[in-house]
Amino acid sequence: MAATASAFVAPAETYTEEDWNEQAVEIVAEQGMSALAMLEYDASKVLAERAAWDFYEKHKSHANYDSTVINPAWVFGPLADDTLPSPASLPATPSHFYNMLFARPAPKEHFPVCTNFVHVHDVSETLIRALEVPEAGGQRIISNAFVATWAQRLYANQTLNLVPALETASPDDALKPLPPHVYFANDKSRKIFGIRYRGVSETFADVVEDLRVRG
Repeated sequence: MAATASAFVAPAETYTEEDWNEQAVEIVAEQGMSALAMLEYDASKVLAERAAWDFYEKHKSHANYDSTVINPAWVFGPLADDTLPSPASLPATPSHFYNMLFARPAPKEHFPVCTNFVHVHDVSETLIRALEVPEAGGQRIISNAFVATWAQRLYANQTLNLVPALETASPDDALKPLPPHVYFANDKSRKIFGIRYRGVSETFADVVEDLRVRG
C-alpha cells in the first residue's frame, strides 16, 4: 500500500489502484536525509514499482510473460521463521502486537489509530491467484482486508479469551464509529480473485496463537 499512499500523512480518503504515492516521493526529494524514515520507505516502494512497470513496458513486446503487482496493507499473521528465540527478536510488525499486549508502559499512541490490515495467508492466496488468473495480467492490485483500531484488536483478544492480556479495551472504545481514516479499497482483488478476507478476530487469533507457540 506504500506505493499508493502514506497512510499516516495522506488525507483521510479512499485510495485505489489508480492512485500513486507521489506525496512521499516529493517530500523525500525536498527533504533528503532529514525526511521521515517511513516516508523514505514509502518513496522507495513507489520508485521500485514504477521501475518494474517501466521495465515491463519496455520489454513486453518480446516477453513471454505479463506483469502483476500486489500491494498489500499492513500484513499480520503467523511468522514463517521458527528460529526466533525471544520477543526481543521479533520483526517490527509482530513486535507491535506483542508490545500492545505485554509492554509496560503500554504503547498508548497506538490505541486510537486506524490501520488497514490483511492476513498473511490472504496475501499468499492473492499472489498464487495472480499466477493463475489471466485477468490479473498487467494489473496493480491492492490486497487489504479492513480498517481496524488497536482498541478493536484488544477487544477481540478479550472476547475470544486468547491470552490474559495486561492491556484491555472497553466495548465503547472498540465498537464506536471509526474516526476519519485512509482506506485502501479491495474491490479489485475481490472481483478478480474472489478473495474472502479474514477479519479482525480471525487475524488477531492467528497472531496470538503464533506468539503463544513461541512462548
